Amino acid sequence: MLLAFAAAAAAAFAAPSASLKTEIKAALDLVLIDAPSARFQWQPVRSPQAYCAHFNSRNRLGGYSGWTLFCVNTNGEKMKVFLNGTYVDFAVLIAQGHGYDVDPQ
Repeated sequence: MLLAFAAAAAAAFAAPSASLKTEIKAALDLVLIDAPSARFQWQPVRSPQAYCAHFNSRNRLGGYSGWTLFCVNTNGEKMKVFLNGTYVDFAVLIAQGHGYDVDPQ
């Protein structure tokens, strides 16, 4: 019984697929100053409605600006990007509402 629960929990929190990562990177290309420099701390997928993780990318001066929380909708609609510090911190609200870590690891 415990083994079945552990297997179900592991399946419920699987790593994001390669196609989801590609779609997220394409969406972030539209909002980041230097998208190719972005580094990611991917989190397990915890919700079918939203995906949240952290990225660190270069700013206009060429330095890395620090880990930033981002969330995207994954409910089949056109992907929208929510960054921490914009949109009245919707990214934090979305992350907390769907069980994602708000702080980078």
